Amino acid sequence: MGLLIALGLNVVVPLDSFLGLPRIVQAIAAGALVLSPVLFSGVIFAVVFRRSNRPEQALAYNTAGAILGGLTEPASMLIGFKYLVIVAGVIYIGSWVLQGRRTRGSAMGMAAVAAPN
Repeated sequence: MGLLIALGLNVVVPLDSFLGLPRIVQAIAAGALVLSPVLFSGVIFAVVFRRSNRPEQALAYNTAGAILGGLTEPASMLIGFKYLVIVAGVIYIGSWVLQGRRTRGSAMGMAAVAAPN
């Protein structure tokens, strides 16, 4: 939830709203705003990685996500940073939905294996 809030704040709070503030306040506030999604996504990955039965697969998915993010980054020149953050939010929500489906599917598969015949 914190990740989506951080992404939402990046959409609704324009970076130029920090202009006119003292330089140190500009740097800290703008840095916290822009980097907060990175913090939240790192925490989410750490929690998912710790809970994973297959950490190598979790690391592979994280790497694939980093590649996908890197491929979408040049789009910021075309659509702008604000809309790139929306694209990132859609990707994170899609990842969350797919992770939930995979977890439910593996739990069902484990239940089928554990069920006596």
